[in-house]
Amino acid sequence: MGAAAALTAILFDAYAEHILRQRMAAEILAHLELAAHYQFMHALALVAVGTRRAVNGRWYTAACGCWGTGMLLFGGGLYVSYLLAVNLRPIIPLGGVAYMAGWLCLMIAAWRAE
Repeated sequence: MGAAAALTAILFDAYAEHILRQRMAAEILAHLELAAHYQFMHALALVAVGTRRAVNGRWYTAACGCWGTGMLLFGGGLYVSYLLAVNLRPIIPLGGVAYMAGWLCLMIAAWRAE
């Protein structure tokens, strides 16, 4: 999941940079770049945590699930809202909450792994 998320983040960012730059307003491109940035950061987190799942697997799994949900709601919401002109902006903050919940789960996993 982490590798697929990283790949699609790079693809979306490259598409925005090389294809859409001439066709879209700078504000829209900034939103797409933000979505790709957050997606890539959390893709790396998924890859890193995926190597440690054996230790207290339930909380690591929860963190990965939250980050995956965050990518779907935050990044996906931004991509769909700005590329397809479908207003998904009300769900985008839920993706941010899911990202934060993932980090909280990772903190719990680290704390319980003592």
